[in-house]
Amino acid sequence: MRAIDRNAMALGISAEILMENAGRALAECIRDKIREIRENSAAHAADSASAAGTPPKILVLCGGGNNGGDGFVCARILALAESDAAAKVSVIYPKSAAERYTPESRKNLDRILEIQSIGVYAAETDADVRELSRLFDEATLIADCILGTGAGAGRKLREPLNRMVESANTSAAFVVSADTPTPYMRSDFTAAFHREKIIASTASDAPFSPGNIRVCDIGIPAAAELFTGPGDIAVIPKKENAAHKSAGGRVLIIGGCQEYQGAPYLAALAALRAGADIVQVATFTPPASEFSMQYPDLIVENLPYDPDIGGYLSPIHEERLKQLIGLADSVVIGCGLGTRSHETVRRLAAYAKKAVIDADALRLPLPLPLPQSIPCGPTFSREVIFTPHLGEFRRISGTEINAAADSKSTKSTTEALCERATAARDFIAAVNKAANAADAAGELNAVILRKGAVDVISDGESVRFNRTGTPAMTKGGTGDLLAGLCGALLCRMPAFDAASAAAYILGKCGEAVAEKYGDGLLASDLLPEIARVMKESE
Repeated sequence: MRAIDRNAMALGISAEILMENAGRALAECIRDKIREIRENSAAHAADSASAAGTPPKILVLCGGGNNGGDGFVCARILALAESDAAAKVSVIYPKSAAERYTPESRKNLDRILEIQSIGVYAAETDADVRELSRLFDEATLIADCILGTGAGAGRKLREPLNRMVESANTSAAFVVSADTPTPYMRSDFTAAFHREKIIASTASDAPFSPGNIRVCDIGIPAAAELFTGPGDIAVIPKKENAAHKSAGGRVLIIGGCQEYQGAPYLAALAALRAGADIVQVATFTPPASEFSMQYPDLIVENLPYDPDIGGYLSPIHEERLKQLIGLADSVVIGCGLGTRSHETVRRLAAYAKKAVIDADALRLPLPLPLPQSIPCGPTFSREVIFTPHLGEFRRISGTEINAAADSKSTKSTTEALCERATAARDFIAAVNKAANAADAAGELNAVILRKGAVDVISDGESVRFNRTGTPAMTKGGTGDLLAGLCGALLCRMPAFDAASAAAYILGKCGEAVAEKYGDGLLASDLLPEIARVMKESE
């Protein structure tokens, strides 16, 4: 949801507007629930006062993030409603959060502090919340605006948030959660903003339960979810302060041949710029030794030269590559590989848990080189990103896409987007069919990133489009950069999210470089831009 919010802001919907809309939607849900409680007061003994016609008492529990800001807006709207819908509103928020609220949340906190009819309480400790126990005891309804979608299911709550949740759970009040329940909150109803959120579990021992759910429109345009944007970068996991070497992931690039010696190095350097900590290139000698001196940031595996096949990967390299694959968090296969290495690649791909299949590896006949059962190895969920251009896509899927319909001039038409979406789903269907035919072990999570004037990303169900980029990016080597980006992000994110972010990042890099060089840009010109684009969108 954070990515969608950020993308909506990039489309002109400000954070303040989104917070106002969310708070209003929550207030409307609460009004509806209050009406239901009044009509059926016997079901909620705590509401005998409201049933008798006195204003209901609503307690809004706010956390330190934007969910708390939504709660401040909700409290203001409920307190300032017309007399027949007015409520007695109280708000509790963590005192320590006052100095770290976002500008939008701080602004809305200041607004309710100026409204005399709202009781606003800053709690710092467990004891502070206990002293406010009467608010929980007297509440007709409690609004849970403590933590939103950024909270993990098993997150341990700190004080005073933990005491807020415990007090709400022991109260007789009806509990309405904003967007998603705070962990361990006993929620009766959830007002989900924009779309329903995935709740990890609804079992009796789950850390939270959403109760009944209503999806509320808060003004997020469909394009914020359909198209990639800066939000896709903002959700890339950041390294923790105590991060150690390799925390950003270890990527193995398998590629290169005597005709295309530089391709794997472009992919490897892109992976480093995208945040991977260790990137290893496995290619044949003699080029490997030369490039290892030119790029000291990379680890280069000098594969022996096979006189029987020349400067290509061959069966004599397999045992060593299996070892390297076992050490890698993700493997990028295909950059500059050449067509004479296909049988070797087919066997090696079975050992990669996470893989990016690119370029020459996509020329293999079906079944594609999908991860299959590992001899004497475990069965696990595998993630694979396929990055075909239009020609490779046609060959694998058997689907024809009009090249003219793939141009920038038609990228916004509904018909063209639907055509691309359908074709992308068909591609994944072909991949899954091949995987099943090959008796692949475990579950295969395949994602396509079909490169074009408008990139298409799909996992067979969800489809997204990337509109960033420039015609100048038709230069050789840009596809290798994309594969490396995917490999780096795949270490830290699900395949669908990694492919979406990678496409957006590379397109923005191309736009920036084209401003300076136009059609004369080189793929290597984009490398320094990768880190800049990612940093600016954090």
